[in-house]
Amino acid sequence: FDQYDLQLFGLALKQIQAELLIPEDQLGEFGAIVRLGALPAFFFGPIADRLGRRRVLLVTIVAYTVLTGLTAFAQDAVTFVVLQFLARTFAVGELMLAYVVITEELDPETRGWGVGALAALGACGNGLALGLFALVDVLPMGWRFLYLVGLLPLTIIAWLRRSLPETQRFVD
Repeated sequence: FDQYDLQLFGLALKQIQAELLIPEDQLGEFGAIVRLGALPAFFFGPIADRLGRRRVLLVTIVAYTVLTGLTAFAQDAVTFVVLQFLARTFAVGELMLAYVVITEELDPETRGWGVGALAALGACGNGLALGLFALVDVLPMGWRFLYLVGLLPLTIIAWLRRSLPETQRFVD
């Protein structure tokens, strides 16, 4: 779902611009600010080194999911951009930590498969965003509904919280 969340901005930009009354000459600036949200994600690496991969990974999933859902209720362009900047920070942080967990937990002979599987799942998230966007004009709430769908990962957090162990490398 991190790739789903990351894909939505580009797909629904026309509808978002129209509803939030974003002037054409500010679109590039707002888009750049949203995309710059990826930069603070690098701080999650050192934080995960200190607090544990599992804990920080779960926090990033909850945060980007909640921020994506809140985006559906943005009433102006500034609120939208702030929520999306923060959502991007946590989504990129989640992806980065997922790669760390894969490389730490899988044996060298299966690590490539694990990285490939993660990329394939990301492609599925992109596909879901594209498929649902095809319905944007008939969905209740339009583009806002697409951001509400981003709340679905919250349903798996309870299971992940119980079943996802800390990486052995961090424990050692």
